[in-house]
Amino acid sequence: MPIVRAFFSTLGLLLFAFGCAEGTAPAGGAGGGTTSNAAGGNGGDATGAGGPSGGGVSQGGDGNGGVATTDGGGGSGTGAHGGEGGGGALEQACPANEFATGFDAGGVIQCAPIEPSVVSAVNNGCDIFYGIRDGCGACSDPPTKWGRVNGATCANGVGADNTCSSATIGGQNVGLFGLNADGDVDDNDKLYAGFMCDAGVPDEGPGPCDSSGEAVVGYDGAQVTCAKTGAAALDYMRASCSLYVGWRDTCGACTDAPSKWGYAGSQACSAGSGAGNTCVSTVLGGETVPLLGIDFDGDVDENDKLYFGLHCAGATEASGPQPVDCPDGQFLVGTHADGTVECESPAPQIAAYVAQHCTAYIGFRDSCGACTTMPAKYGRVREGFCSNDAGVDNTCTTANLAGQAVSLFGLSTDGNVNDDDKLYIGFKCD
Repeated sequence: MPIVRAFFSTLGLLLFAFGCAEGTAPAGGAGGGTTSNAAGGNGGDATGAGGPSGGGVSQGGDGNGGVATTDGGGGSGTGAHGGEGGGGALEQACPANEFATGFDAGGVIQCAPIEPSVVSAVNNGCDIFYGIRDGCGACSDPPTKWGRVNGATCANGVGADNTCSSATIGGQNVGLFGLNADGDVDDNDKLYAGFMCDAGVPDEGPGPCDSSGEAVVGYDGAQVTCAKTGAAALDYMRASCSLYVGWRDTCGACTDAPSKWGYAGSQACSAGSGAGNTCVSTVLGGETVPLLGIDFDGDVDENDKLYFGLHCAGATEASGPQPVDCPDGQFLVGTHADGTVECESPAPQIAAYVAQHCTAYIGFRDSCGACTTMPAKYGRVREGFCSNDAGVDNTCTTANLAGQAVSLFGLSTDGNVNDDDKLYIGFKCD
């Protein structure tokens, strides 16, 4: 029997050596060990499965699987045949503009675009507030009549004859808030506007992720952590987007920039340029909203122009490898062979989508009062885009306002604006 033992010992050493070698295509080598409780050998690096651990008379040890680009090996085994070697990490990445939503049984990454959740979050979470106050001038009081509208709902906050309706503009069915002024709109009146988005709530938790509204923010090789992608969209909108409003007297069909203007967003308001303009934070419908107030000079009539623009700043790229969890505001887009994960901010992608698909709608109708008829004059505006859809003397122009190139829709009213007229506004991402 010494010859037989020598033969198996030599065979064990040869298998052990083969198991420790690095492979590029074949499976990892077999583990060593022939005696009871012997440790298995290390499987070689391979593109296939990790190698089996060493078999023994009794307990075969665990073999360590090599780095893999497809499937790693298994765990430990007992008895005459040891188990498969330990699994390897995959080097893989999501397609461009997609984020991880989970992993299949083989550890292969599953990905999806986030645009649908961006649309839903912004349409439900970002509101334009629109209001007016008579006898105000340079006052900093809140509006006496106001309402709010977003891509999903419309509400008349306070004020008789204000309305909510819908209209098809530019191929989109859009909800519109109609603001009815009380009496003549002149130099002692103030027009208010604000753009307010909810704070993003990521709601992080263990997977599996809902691919229609969540993506992976952490992965330890077995368990994923998920967060809502819509939260990232709202955070971008809060930090980057503002509604610009302006006015110019004796303009009619002119394409000049407004003589009085300002802007308001979720986190900032600026009175811009013009005596009597104000910024005030006031509670409207249970929310504290930064409101811009535009103070008119003289009567608002057919030779005046009201300007509107929706401007969103760009976003900075951020990405890189992390041990397990992505930084706040980033989502997983790949995994590396060393077990780390690759994370990336979706903000640049969100910014590009918002610039192309999120639009403010502006309109006017004479002799309307409490009517819910669609505006007779109207247009659309968003980042880098403006369209006059109906109405003589309405204009589109780009103005440099506080160092920002802002696309502006200029609404020219017909006749004197008073209590039988209606000013419309809407917002929607398509």
